Amino acid sequence: MLGGVLLVIITLGVSMVLIARGNFRPRDKKLLRMVAFYHLFFGIVYYTYAQFNRSDSHLYYLNPLNNFRGDRWSDYFAPGTLFIEWAAWPFIKVFGFSYEAVMTLFCFLGFLGFYFFFRLFKERIRFRHNFYGLDLLTVVMLLPNMHFWTASLGKGSLIFFGVGLFVWSVNDFKKRLIPLLIGAFIIYGIRVPILLVLVLGLGIGILLSSKKMGFNQKIIAFVIAVGGIVFVAGETFSFLGLDKIGIQGYFDKRAANLSRGAGSGTDISDYNQLQKVFTFIYRPLFIDGRNALGLVVSVENVFYLLLTLQLLNIKGMKFLFGSDYLVKMSLIAFIGASFALAQICGNLGIAIRQKSQVMYLFLFVVMQHLDHQKMQKYLRFKRTQMRLKKLKQLENAA
Repeated sequence: MLGGVLLVIITLGVSMVLIARGNFRPRDKKLLRMVAFYHLFFGIVYYTYAQFNRSDSHLYYLNPLNNFRGDRWSDYFAPGTLFIEWAAWPFIKVFGFSYEAVMTLFCFLGFLGFYFFFRLFKERIRFRHNFYGLDLLTVVMLLPNMHFWTASLGKGSLIFFGVGLFVWSVNDFKKRLIPLLIGAFIIYGIRVPILLVLVLGLGIGILLSSKKMGFNQKIIAFVIAVGGIVFVAGETFSFLGLDKIGIQGYFDKRAANLSRGAGSGTDISDYNQLQKVFTFIYRPLFIDGRNALGLVVSVENVFYLLLTLQLLNIKGMKFLFGSDYLVKMSLIAFIGASFALAQICGNLGIAIRQKSQVMYLFLFVVMQHLDHQKMQKYLRFKRTQMRLKKLKQLENAA
């Protein structure tokens, strides 16, 4: 316990240094500091929850501690669940971290996911947006369900960090190649299909994006994307065993495994594809909320529904077709990952946990659309001002 408390102080200190040294305005630094403490609070909430409920975090800690899979670090390296044990192994076996200390470390990694997504938003979003009188970016950064499932020893915190690092790096990949590769490696280690849809989305986004990149850059980026798709696709099919059981067989197997013992939420395994994807993204709603967590998530899902309506119009469609490669990549990856993850969610409880991995991709797309609309209004205003200025000059000349 003492080690956990000490690591809390250290990770908070590191968080404050990152925020202080970042190129942020004072208001942004204040928000990020709030996010750091807010996320730590949810780390404490999850730790308390894990003391009284079944949590995979215990096995992720105990298996390396007890040499369950072997006494070498390499014994734990494999895509999927073992990757979490592999990531935790050196801290447990070499540095002697307690369960609380490892939980704190992964909580910090979850915060880093928010940190990199925040940096992405600040690089790409030029205007401030309100949501029913609230600052939209503040609402996005403080969504409770996103923090709860990314604040503990498990897949949620590590893959959220990996996705945040990857997408932020793609925004300027020529200068951020090393972070890009680190993010890709983390995603590959936990969810190979998510890396596949990200790389596929990047390749398609580059081909369909507006002419902001030179032809040679497009060719190079496309070759890299295709190479990544071929490699990851091969690894995905081998890892999932699709050549033996088929795609639907894999999804059915994963849904059964995840649902076994979950004991929460409505069974969705017999839904059709459209119902599964809708349920994955937008449910539970208030009629489904069976406990406090369900009600909190219901509020978030209403928020997602309202934001989705911003895209379901002519302006939204025009923006998506005319957007740059990063927006297209995020949208394609979100849709692809949502479809894949929806297949393995046997009930609402599993869906609530799984979607925290990809929802920020959707939020990024919506915020880019809102920003584009404000920019268009601003440009129209400037053009009107210029015309009025010219008319005034003509009047004065006459």
